[in-house]
Amino acid sequence: MYRLYNPNAKAGSHHYTLSSTERDNLVQAGWKSEGIGFYSTFDGTTGFPAPNGWGVDSGQW
Repeated sequence: MYRLYNPNAKAGSHHYTLSSTERDNLVQAGWKSEGIGFYSTFDGTTGFPAPNGWGVDSGQW
């Protein structure tokens, strides 16, 4: 699970994603990659209880 930080958010915010493409797109939009946040056994068949909302333009979740 990749962890990213949005330095433009007023209180700071983090985003987690399994997708290297999403990670790369967020880095291009100004987010800072913090590398691997943790490892998961998620197989894509069930829901995953991690926050997954972000707004690059607003800098907020």
